[in-house]
Parts: sequence; C-alpha cells; structure tokens
Amino acid sequence: MGLEIIAEDTDRLIFFRVGTDLLLCFDTDKTQNQTSPPAHAARGIQHFAFECSAEDYERWKIVIKENNIEIEDEIIWKTGKKSFYFRDPDGHCLEII
Repeated sequence: MGLEIIAEDTDRLIFFRVGTDLLLCFDTDKTQNQTSPPAHAARGIQHFAFECSAEDYERWKIVIKENNIEIEDEIIWKTGKKSFYFRDPDGHCLEII
C-alpha cells in the first residue's frame, strides 16, 4: 500500500506511518511475554480499515488489483460510503473505506 516504514526490527516489529497516524505491527510470539515495554499481543485474524477520500476510492481498487490481490467483497453502506475488503499475506482482513 506504499506506507512509509518508520521503524523496523525484522525479528519483532514494524511501524508504518498512515497519514498523521501510526500502524504498529508486532510479532505476537516475541512480544506477548516481554516486560519492557509492557507485553502486548493479538491472536487470530485481525481487521484494519483505512479511510480514503471518495475521489481516491476507485484508484485504490486499481492499485490492489494491479498487485494481483483479490478483492473479496465490496459494500455500499446506507450512508452511501463504499468499502472493499482484501487480505494481506498473513490472511488479515484489510478494508479501504
């Protein structure tokens, strides 16, 4: 998705810049029992949603398809907003809304 990597320890974590926010991803097996910083972990399939402008929505669909990533579902919400869903290499559910 072209997110800027701002920190990486290939054994434990990777941090991305997402606009003015951060997305922190950890290897659960390596961080669930640590004492400093405090332990943190997640198991199972996670869901991440990224909001884009209405003008960029179709462009993001093209980017995903050009990278041979299957779009699993697309929804038009009652508000008129659209979102589509796809999987990352680890099987997590990602959404562009």
